[in-house]
Amino acid sequence: MDVQTAAQNVAEDYKGAGGSGAKALAADIDKNGTTFAHQLSETGGAVLGLRTAVKMTLRSKDLRILNAFASEAGCMVFPLPETLKVEGNGTMQDLGDTVREFGEVIQEISADSVDGEFSANEVQRIERAWGEHIAAGQRMIANIRAKHDAGKAKLQRVA
Repeated sequence: MDVQTAAQNVAEDYKGAGGSGAKALAADIDKNGTTFAHQLSETGGAVLGLRTAVKMTLRSKDLRILNAFASEAGCMVFPLPETLKVEGNGTMQDLGDTVREFGEVIQEISADSVDGEFSANEVQRIERAWGEHIAAGQRMIANIRAKHDAGKAKLQRVA
């Protein structure tokens, strides 16, 4: 699916507190409804801007625009857990956390693949487990980088 079609679908499928559809989404992201409709349909040279696409994604919690963009760039998207903090007990602890999280990904996939099919809830659990694994790896790398930078600063002071 191309990015423009994804944006149109996100707008059409939007369900907010004040209503549903493109008009409700336009109101919820502080856009003029007519202008927003023109941007979605590319009427008269109107284009949907990146900031608007980001607002649409965040407000709707719908990742189709982001996934379409990533697909066109030959990439993939997966949500990270909300707590991606950069602090740890030590390099080996961080490594252990990363390995443990990967083990949980394997467990989740193994348990969910027994029947050969994946329900929406199973996919969501697998995506969450994968995101937690990646977050643990990112914390580990960030802590290693911080230790490297701290050591480099000490060496510069000595020299």
